[in-house]
Amino acid sequence: MAKVIVVGGRENPEKPNMGQYLVNALLSLGIEIVCVRTSSAVYRPTKAGWKLLKTYFSAPSYETVAAALDEHIDGVDAIMIATPSNREIERPYVDYALKRNIYVATIAKDLLANEWDKYKPHLSMIGHYGSVGGRSLVLPWAKMQQLPGKNYHLYGYLNATIECFFDGTKERSPHEMYRTVKALSLAEPESEDYVSCVNVEIGSDYVRKIPIFVNACLLAADASSMTPAHFEKYVELRPEHILQITNRGERFALCISSNDTMPLEVEKGTPGTLSAQFGGLTILGGFCDPKRNVNLNGWMKGGAKNGVKIIFQSGRNESGQTETTGEGAGPDTVWSAIINLREHLARVGSRA
Repeated sequence: MAKVIVVGGRENPEKPNMGQYLVNALLSLGIEIVCVRTSSAVYRPTKAGWKLLKTYFSAPSYETVAAALDEHIDGVDAIMIATPSNREIERPYVDYALKRNIYVATIAKDLLANEWDKYKPHLSMIGHYGSVGGRSLVLPWAKMQQLPGKNYHLYGYLNATIECFFDGTKERSPHEMYRTVKALSLAEPESEDYVSCVNVEIGSDYVRKIPIFVNACLLAADASSMTPAHFEKYVELRPEHILQITNRGERFALCISSNDTMPLEVEKGTPGTLSAQFGGLTILGGFCDPKRNVNLNGWMKGGAKNGVKIIFQSGRNESGQTETTGEGAGPDTVWSAIINLREHLARVGSRA
């Protein structure tokens, strides 16, 4: 039986976080959780409850991680990270695991988004399906398309919160939809209202997901890596902008072009848009009417979904297309990390 350590979580059935969702999923599969490291303590979780093993109040560093986990590490197959995305928290756990040749499966994204070059040599030991696409597994799917060097337009919606929010505003107010995405564990912890929620999801979450997606799936292995710093400055949306977007029935769409054309009708620099040029790719995201784009019309499924569609081109003509959609953010995201774990165990077996 596999043995893991979980980073992040709390025992609070009334208000679970991603760490608790991960713990519950692992226990349901009969996977042994040696301990859970929270921000202030170490616990041993079982189906009967969580037993406090030790209390810690130190900020994460390599030394404090080692002090907390060394006595639990023997025979552990993986460290699974389900913390909010913050590379200062993620880094010491990843470094600790790699130094001990222990696999990492993470749903956090800030570390890889900003330090892909540093960790590129170790990616076989860092499972990151959950960092982009939730349970939809768009990363392994896009890798299979072998896109580096090909001619294409790639459309995507990679933030299930934004998709769910704006799909729902066709019938409900932005205030109601914010309460909905919050209740579904889709909103980032730092959001306080519907305006901050939308801006965090686009200006913080999206700008970390896109570099991971680009680096993992679209660039050659020896290429320099994209980071969030390559985006042009994000201009925040205000309440009146969101009202206009909902009244027009617009949705947020992303397009990445590997050639000199950009079919997405979005004006760069306007509030709520993302724009970058990197590695021969043109990246543009923003609000548009999907009915005016033949490749978006009827494709965006609504709800907490993620999707990617690739239009292959020969010259300026379409030569074929392929697409995938699936469940995005929320509690189901943890299953992507579990799939990473299972793939790792299938390759190397369990230490237990």
